[in-house]
Amino acid sequence: MVFTFLSFLRPAINVFLLPLYLLHLSPKDYGVLAMVGFGVGLMGAVLGLRIDTAVRNFYFDFNNDKSLWQYLSQMFTLLLLICLFSSLVLHFVGANLFQTIFSDVRIKFHPYGQIALSTLFLNLCSGLYFIYLKNKVHLKEFAAYSILNVILNIGFQVYFILILDMNILGVLYGNLVSAGIVFILVLLSNLRLLNFKIRWGEIKPSLVFSLPLIPFSFLFALDGQMDKWFLERYQTLEEVGIYAVLMVLVGLNKLLMNALDNGIRPFLFRGLKEGDLQRKQIVSLCFQFYLMVGLMALSFIIVIGLNFQWFSDNPKYLKIKEYILLASLVTIPVYLYRFTNLLLLYHKLSKELTLMTFYKTILLVILMLILIPTYGINGALVAFFVSAILNVLLFNYVLQKRKLDLLNYAPIFGRTLLFVILVGGLYSLCLYFGIKQFAVIQFVFVLLVFGILERKTITRFTRLTIK
Repeated sequence: MVFTFLSFLRPAINVFLLPLYLLHLSPKDYGVLAMVGFGVGLMGAVLGLRIDTAVRNFYFDFNNDKSLWQYLSQMFTLLLLICLFSSLVLHFVGANLFQTIFSDVRIKFHPYGQIALSTLFLNLCSGLYFIYLKNKVHLKEFAAYSILNVILNIGFQVYFILILDMNILGVLYGNLVSAGIVFILVLLSNLRLLNFKIRWGEIKPSLVFSLPLIPFSFLFALDGQMDKWFLERYQTLEEVGIYAVLMVLVGLNKLLMNALDNGIRPFLFRGLKEGDLQRKQIVSLCFQFYLMVGLMALSFIIVIGLNFQWFSDNPKYLKIKEYILLASLVTIPVYLYRFTNLLLLYHKLSKELTLMTFYKTILLVILMLILIPTYGINGALVAFFVSAILNVLLFNYVLQKRKLDLLNYAPIFGRTLLFVILVGGLYSLCLYFGIKQFAVIQFVFVLLVFGILERKTITRFTRLTIK
């Protein structure tokens, strides 16, 4: 639970700073930041070689600390060298790539993309050491790095944006400086991470596993940001900015899922090594907790979205109120999709994962080409929902085909339906009676109902994580 909270902190910085962004960045500025993040995310998905995923999955194959550090140091050094070489190459070709990808000339690789890419590479390298800290349950050290990173990031962004009035560059430089300081501290305190005597035979299995994941990683990054790219192509940069802020709110849920993935993974992967009956019980328990937390978070996001005047009085940003309910509900299938993704990764089904994601991405492209030019943001949300449903079906098809019947689906669909009925029913009643406090009322009801319904789940999951 503590690791889950700490893993949530760093990615949530953009949420903490949202009021500052809304005050100093126009929707067009926010749109530029969103598209720079999209372009850099695609590059990072390929250039990182999914080394972090390989380390997570092969970590438990080592029986002693010496062999583990031998492996970890080689993977860290390899990733560092790849990042340095990629930065050099992209310094010369990055501008042309951005001109090819984006239609608006305000979306520049120099300096925006280059700064963002450097930040991404620093975080990737530091992240390998953080995987070690989490799996070794070195809570104090992991907490120190996490909290320091949050303080530095927020502090530098406030300084660059508020004091120096640097706007877009203030956001990017704040991220870069804080990531650089954390990377230097990690490296100086663990010089054994550098190991230039790379034994390819030792790391070959990891690369054989991770390299087929590169297309999946690219498609996953494309899948998660493609909506913004189509909006930039067929609508306006201002529309992209409004949609990007909407996705920051809904993205609170994604950040929570990332944190839950990181927090649950060690216990889930250990549980998957148990006998069939106990394994299924642990997997089902982890997902019930996963779903419960996610649905409660969605309920809270609805409260924020429908009361967005708390954060901005800019009428352009207040358009978010029109979309928040639909945006929240269409996110629900992502819970099952992400959790089954963890199961596929554990069983090292990287090729199947890539193939299924490819099918889903093809459908998403078709839907967005049809819907976004006409319906804009609503079209993007509907396309996302349909493709997420397809991904859930495909991933579960792979699990069933491999006879990995690990989930109890009845309570999953029951709880999802209950949430939709609660939110939809209360929304209809509040509209009928003219009650303006719908957002708060539904949040209270969701907390009460799921808090009572999931008492045993919370207790059992807590016992699992403190063993």
